[in-house]
Amino acid sequence: MPFMIGPGTVSAAVLIGGRLDGGSAVAAVVIAMVSTVASLVVLKALHDWVKRRNAVLVDRYMEVVGRISALYIGTYAVQMILQGVAMFAEQHQLFVTP
Repeated sequence: MPFMIGPGTVSAAVLIGGRLDGGSAVAAVVIAMVSTVASLVVLKALHDWVKRRNAVLVDRYMEVVGRISALYIGTYAVQMILQGVAMFAEQHQLFVTP
């Protein structure tokens, strides 16, 4: 999935930078990164605590959640790419309707 998630992340960063001033854009990216890292730390701690008790169930759950989140994130990335292409086409008047 990295080939789908990477462009979506870049598109989101470009859209944030285009809509906000420099300081606000940096703050938005920093807040997003801090919240992502914090949630990963909390989820990892929770996973380690639960895994000792129900290892098989947790492993299966992580497989399912991983696939669902990859599907969601990939879909969002594709949507962001298509939105960027549509904005580019509109700005450069690539598709002119009669």
